[in-house]
Amino acid sequence: RAAELMKRLERGEKTILQPPSGDAERLRSFPQHRVALEHTFEGLHRQHATLDVAFAGIGWIAITGQFPTATIRAFSPNGHGVCTRPPMMPFEYKKISPHMSATRKTPK
Repeated sequence: RAAELMKRLERGEKTILQPPSGDAERLRSFPQHRVALEHTFEGLHRQHATLDVAFAGIGWIAITGQFPTATIRAFSPNGHGVCTRPPMMPFEYKKISPHMSATRKTPK
């Protein structure tokens, strides 16, 4: 479907690659969010990431914690483009402040 998408982009048509903004009609044309991933896993360590959840073209989140089992459910347009993988940066958690980012003070 890549060739079709490229032709639409060349014609200037709005596609899923452009977030819905501007008016209600554009928002209605955006694909419905559906479950793209449901995954059950164990948290193996309280300071090392156990799992990454990757969102195609956006980024990823690392899941850290020690717990028996958890289930995550991720949504995306049309239910595509989400996967799990071994953590890319499993030890980065150690560098994060124990305080929520909203409570951090900006350095002077």
